[in-house]
Amino acid sequence: KRDGVFEVFDFRSPPFCATPLSGRFPPLKKEGFGNNKPLEGVIEYTYSPGGDRLLNLFRNDTLRIAVQVRDRALHESNVLVSNPFTLKDITRGSNTE
Repeated sequence: KRDGVFEVFDFRSPPFCATPLSGRFPPLKKEGFGNNKPLEGVIEYTYSPGGDRLLNLFRNDTLRIAVQVRDRALHESNVLVSNPFTLKDITRGSNTE
């Protein structure tokens, strides 16, 4: 967040130059429902770039994460946006845990 406005950060561009933050999870289906019914739940995703790279890059910046899921048929979910946070707020071992 810069001057009160959130900016898009592309992890594939300098200074980070990392692979995109995408991943796959196994096929999901809800018991007792057809495969065309929407699922609800919690998906946990851990990103570990090593060392303090993210802390050094974002320091005390206010961040938020936007997430979109694409299924195997390439249907896309709505974009979900997290509440604002700082890395210190969510780092293991922090006082807010």
